[in-house]
Amino acid sequence: MTKSDCDVTDFDRVKDLIDNNEFDCIINASAYTKVDQAESDYNEANSVNVGAVENICNVIRKKDTMLVHYSTDYVFDGMLQSGYTEEHETNPINNYGLSKLEGEKIITNSCKNYLIFRSSWIYSNHGDNFPKKIIKLYRENKPLKVVDDQIGVPNHVDFISDATLRCVTKFLSSPESIKEKLSGIYHLSCSDPISWYGFSKYLLKQYREKSNDNRDYEIFALDSKDLKLSASRPKYSFLKSEKIINKFDIEIPTWHHYIDRFIDTNS
Repeated sequence: MTKSDCDVTDFDRVKDLIDNNEFDCIINASAYTKVDQAESDYNEANSVNVGAVENICNVIRKKDTMLVHYSTDYVFDGMLQSGYTEEHETNPINNYGLSKLEGEKIITNSCKNYLIFRSSWIYSNHGDNFPKKIIKLYRENKPLKVVDDQIGVPNHVDFISDATLRCVTKFLSSPESIKEKLSGIYHLSCSDPISWYGFSKYLLKQYREKSNDNRDYEIFALDSKDLKLSASRPKYSFLKSEKIINKFDIEIPTWHHYIDRFIDTNS
């Protein structure tokens, strides 16, 4: 549903929609994702990332309805250089991460059947996203300057949606005793951490080969401080996905698999 179908920040609308339908599963894909703007407009970020989640949870609190919710690597401070599991302590360093963490807490404290998927650096073949911007700048012969001191993993929405379907299918077909053990927070991320700069170099290398484009170009590595952004970013936020592999038998490829497919459709 779009925002016009159901504004999730409107409790009455959420309640009316859920109470008048029998949902086995609700997938909450709504989110406020303007990381820098959240520093000066936390109320708006909070209304979507916390208030909307609370609206849904309050309505399904006494139901068996399953809730799927998406969170972020930004719940961590990025100081751990070995990558994060679900057991590591959260410590967001910006308002966006804080709002997403508060949303998680509402679900874990009030919902019976739920899956929270933390992911990172999400992109798709549509809309406005990082790899599409890099290719656009390259095509227009514009300067390419990318941060090299933020390490994480890019994840295509196809990977996230396919994994979500697999997990939901297993969850809903499981007996109640197993559902209780499956409910929880999971890291859903491809493997092989990389910097934004490293990701960009690979993206353009593959794109140039597929497009038979041999013209000269330059790409420059930047430090995060050079961008002078309002919100701090975690320096290292690789999400380890062993838990979801073990619980749901999910295959986790490297990020190269999906960006190669992305390039095939954008060359």
